[in-house]
Amino acid sequence: MLAVFSQKVLDGSSVWQTAGMAIRAAVALGLHRELSNEYYFHRQRGVPEQQKSKMNDLRSRIFWSAYGIERMNGLILGRPFSISDVDINVPVPKRTLKTEIAYQVVMLWQIQSRLSRFIYKPPRLMGTPKELEYDEKTNSVQIK
Repeated sequence: MLAVFSQKVLDGSSVWQTAGMAIRAAVALGLHRELSNEYYFHRQRGVPEQQKSKMNDLRSRIFWSAYGIERMNGLILGRPFSISDVDINVPVPKRTLKTEIAYQVVMLWQIQSRLSRFIYKPPRLMGTPKELEYDEKTNSVQIK
C-alpha cells in the first residue's frame, strides 16, 4: 500500500525503493513459493480445506500484487528487478469470472518481464581458460 501511495504523491519516498521493499518483504515471507498444505498447515489440524484454499489464494494475490508494482516501476524507470521469474513458482490467482482481468494483467506482466530480460540480458562473455556461456533459461553463466 505504501508503494501505491508513493506513486501518487509528488514529494516523498522513492517509488522504486518502496516497490522494491514490498517485493523483498513478500520474498522474505516466502510468498513467491507455492506451499503444500501439509507444510503450511501442519500445526492447524482442525482447519477446513476451504479455509486452506482461501489462505493460499490470498498469499498468491499478495505476491502477484507486489510483483506487478515492482515490475511496472522497474520497466518504466529502467531499473533492475528484485526477483527473477525463474525463482517464482507460486501459481497465479485462480481464474474465475470475477478475476479474469487480474489474471490477464499478471500474464501481461510476465510477458513484459521476459521481454525486458531478453533486451537487457548481459552480453555473451568472452572466452577464458574455460569457455563460459550465458544460459537464458536459468539466467546464469554456465561453464562449457
